[in-house]
Amino acid sequence: MRFVYHVDNETAHLTIDGRLISIPPNELFEVPELRGNHFNNNGPCEYVITDAQMVNHIQQQGWWAGIVEVPIRKSKNGMDADLDAARKLAAAALEKSRDQTLADYITEQRERQTIHNQAPIAPVGRVLKIIEARGIDLQKDFNISPPGYAMEKQKSREAELEELKRMVGELQKALAVKDKRA
Repeated sequence: MRFVYHVDNETAHLTIDGRLISIPPNELFEVPELRGNHFNNNGPCEYVITDAQMVNHIQQQGWWAGIVEVPIRKSKNGMDADLDAARKLAAAALEKSRDQTLADYITEQRERQTIHNQAPIAPVGRVLKIIEARGIDLQKDFNISPPGYAMEKQKSREAELEELKRMVGELQKALAVKDKRA
């Protein structure tokens, strides 16, 4: 019996041997053993992917989510999952995967600019979330300015500013109503 764990914000969806495996964040996930049939010239042959092999597959495919195997320790009452150690390992693995994802994006965009003489591609998905969470300015920090990226950033800032103005207006109205009652 083996367990894996991760602390990413989203559920990790992986496909192993044609089967979808969804690993929720911040929960112990018991790794299953997979059985199947392989058909060749001699007919069907049954095969087994052990839980140890599954852990390796899960960690290789789910590296971006920082999935780690949970250490199991023996105690007087049986076996216990060391969840505190798993949290620390998963947080470190997640941070390492985010660093690698960001480094890969930066390298690819610099190659596009210098080697291929093409404009860099604006970040999307996971890379965009990492950049926003870390407050990275691509132009200032890495000398990368993807066309349209600054505009998208500006549009989201304008929408945020409009929302704040609306909230301030509502609060001012609420205060005005309160002052009239007093």
